[in-house]
Amino acid sequence: MGTCKSLQLSGHRLQGDQVRQLAHAAAASATLEALHLANNSVTEDGSRALAKAISSSKTLQIVDLTDNRIGTLGAAVLAKGIAASSSLRSLDLRNAHIGSEGAIALAAAIARSDTFESLNISGTNQLDSNCIQALSASIAVAKAFKGLNIAHNHLGPQAVSHLGFAVEQSPTLQELSLGSNDIDDRTVEAIADGLGQSTSFKRLHLWDNRVGDAGAIALAKAIGWSTSFETLTLPDNRVGNEGAKALAGAILESTTFRVLDLFRNSVGKEGAVALALAIRQTRHFSRLDLCKNPIAGGGKALQVAKGANQRVLIEWDTEQGS
Repeated sequence: MGTCKSLQLSGHRLQGDQVRQLAHAAAASATLEALHLANNSVTEDGSRALAKAISSSKTLQIVDLTDNRIGTLGAAVLAKGIAASSSLRSLDLRNAHIGSEGAIALAAAIARSDTFESLNISGTNQLDSNCIQALSASIAVAKAFKGLNIAHNHLGPQAVSHLGFAVEQSPTLQELSLGSNDIDDRTVEAIADGLGQSTSFKRLHLWDNRVGDAGAIALAKAIGWSTSFETLTLPDNRVGNEGAKALAGAILESTTFRVLDLFRNSVGKEGAVALALAIRQTRHFSRLDLCKNPIAGGGKALQVAKGANQRVLIEWDTEQGS
């Protein structure tokens, strides 16, 4: 591999001996930092070879195995590689069919690793409440972990609510991506309880769920307490005027909150006006998305806010009134 730092081999239909040879070369490299193998034919056997490379490499930091048939046993051997690695920081296993037991094995590795920071197990992975509880417990005690993506797993409220514990207890966790998981207001309230106590948490992504005003109000209160929170994305939810008004209050109260995405919710004129007034007074906020909301004549207030605070990017449908 020479002095190569990043190897992009996604979509090359690599399998069997090809994956084993590549893993051997990666293990021997003194410079390789990123290995991208998305959309190939990596299975348990290939995962075993890659796990050896991960554990022995002193430089490998990023491995992308999106859209491969890793499976439960493959995830388990990769977990052993993570636990033994002194360099790996990020593993992407989107649509890798790892199952709940595979995720539980990865959770154990997260707790043991001194360097591992980010895990993406979104998409087709057949996760359940047991593995989310295990992940939450491990993240709470992990030394370096910063970000978890479990979007598109349709886990439901009970499973996702376990993550409130991780948000509250972890000294390092910064980001959760929880889109398309059938999350409701009660789930969000559990996460918000943790968010308000965290000194590290920065970004929460909740697109395509069932979050309404009660959830938004709970999040707004937590954001107001937080000393670190920056970004809340809530596209395709059910937030209305009351939730928007609470979030406007959070914009005013927080000194770190910068981005609010409410694309395609139920915010009307009253909520839009409240957000516009908050933006006119803030010095730290940077972006608001209100596109596809029934804000009616609220566009006029947003236009005034845009002129008064040109540092903020405000997006809305101009046909909704100006």
